Amino acid sequence: MKIQALFRSLLAFGTLASFVAATSPSSHAENGVYSHKETRFGQLTTSDYGGSLPPNHLYLDGKESKPSAKGNNHLEISAIYQGHDNKDYAVLKSIGGEGCPSRYAIASVDASGAHPTAFFGTCADAKSTTFDKETETFTIQMPLVRDRQELNKIVKFKIHDGEITRDGAPQPSSCPATGCRG
Repeated sequence: MKIQALFRSLLAFGTLASFVAATSPSSHAENGVYSHKETRFGQLTTSDYGGSLPPNHLYLDGKESKPSAKGNNHLEISAIYQGHDNKDYAVLKSIGGEGCPSRYAIASVDASGAHPTAFFGTCADAKSTTFDKETETFTIQMPLVRDRQELNKIVKFKIHDGEITRDGAPQPSSCPATGCRG
């Protein structure tokens, strides 16, 4: 009964279309693909709702990553970086979730597939991402978050050869057998 009253009031104020659009899956999804970028080893894609593949997973040319990488509400390929001759890298962003809206992972991409690290972050959007091609090291900086509030302290994550540090301290970098979850 309360839901019907809500829809009647939304319709009365001409906002039903806005309500439906705000609560529907992302309109930037197309044919079950949320995001895609080309690497030297093939097309890297993330699946979305409404496609034939499970949503929010990472694929290279249709083959799921090993281990599996699964985003929260969406999994976005933010950027691709070329490493040395035998490897590219993708910055992945898990989007959505009430408790932690943004988490990141780095996937190495080679001829055998896409291989993500564990997801990491402070729950804030990254302020900067740099990649040192010579050492194949990422530095990602983001604000510290406490009680869902961004503080004025910047946290620095370094990712090299699949290992993650947070302000110099080692962090879990491998995923459990069930896969990486954003």
